[in-house]
Amino acid sequence: MGTKDSKAKEYLSDNTRFSEICNYVLFDGEKVIKPEDLKECDTTEVLSVFGIDKKQIVKQKWRDLLKSVSVKHTGQMYVILIGAEAQTDIHYAMPVKTMIYDALNYGEQVNEAKKRHRKNKDYRSSDEFLSGFTLMIS
Repeated sequence: MGTKDSKAKEYLSDNTRFSEICNYVLFDGEKVIKPEDLKECDTTEVLSVFGIDKKQIVKQKWRDLLKSVSVKHTGQMYVILIGAEAQTDIHYAMPVKTMIYDALNYGEQVNEAKKRHRKNKDYRSSDEFLSGFTLMIS
């Protein structure tokens, strides 16, 4: 990471600045995300999967910033993960790069859900077992 990108990352690391940018972009400036509610997350994205030949494939990437926040908006409670890449110069492939980060993060969330449901033995169907998710019934 270059000096300019390091400075951009340092600038965005400040929770007040980060929350103001997120509120402007996500909520039309409404102060939904509060700086004190932002929590730093591990920026390492790792996913292990088994390929067609049964060999384990491991992918690891690092984001510049990843923060989580719980917000109440429109009567609902949301847990939001917000990742940021500090780029001072144009990077035309950045949308693809961030999609890879997001896919790795989602894959890890699926693996964690599978582990939790297998431990709790709360699957009600083979579909739930296969996907690693259970159907939420309210």
